[in-house]
Amino acid sequence: MDEADVSPSSDRRARKKQMQRAEILRAAIALLRKESFEQTRMEDIAERADVSLKTVYNYFPTKNSVLLAILANDRKRLSQAYEAVADNPPDDLAEALAQLMYADIGDVTTPQEKSLWRDMLAAEFRANSEASEEIDQNREVFKTFTRRILRHFRTRNSLGENVDEGVAADIVYALLMYDFREYCARSNMTPDDFLQLARQRTRLLVAGWGT
Repeated sequence: MDEADVSPSSDRRARKKQMQRAEILRAAIALLRKESFEQTRMEDIAERADVSLKTVYNYFPTKNSVLLAILANDRKRLSQAYEAVADNPPDDLAEALAQLMYADIGDVTTPQEKSLWRDMLAAEFRANSEASEEIDQNREVFKTFTRRILRHFRTRNSLGENVDEGVAADIVYALLMYDFREYCARSNMTPDDFLQLARQRTRLLVAGWGT
């Protein structure tokens, strides 16, 4: 389509739709912080966003699609945090992986955020194929940055030739999810506690990965 074919009015409508969708999603997240995923109704989201139920369904056909949107937003946000670690990793491989895992916490620092993510993780187990694809994309983003860090240390001759980067990235992701679930389940566990735990585990993990 030629740029001349896009009228100012259609551009305004597109921006208005983006803003309305974002507002509905913010309302949904605010509710999910207070109530469980199962308890939150689409009607509640509409009321919170001050729009009609039909409007909510126009943007999010199912409650599960709200979950997908939250996951997609989370992936975009965390990619920047991962990038910061991968662009300038610490000199120690275990510390670099621990910092990457720590970056995954993002803004999950309050009991409300932990509660939201407990519901998100539970929803992952109940997810249909569409949600599974979204979760797989989140997983692949983390693993992509893990492989970048592993390649960085390989170029410095600090990673053994027998270490398969793909398999190693799978293991690091599995470790991340185990620790993240524990972090969300323990209300008194702080981000610093998570980082210390990640450091302990990654040191043990990479002990035999050297050249």
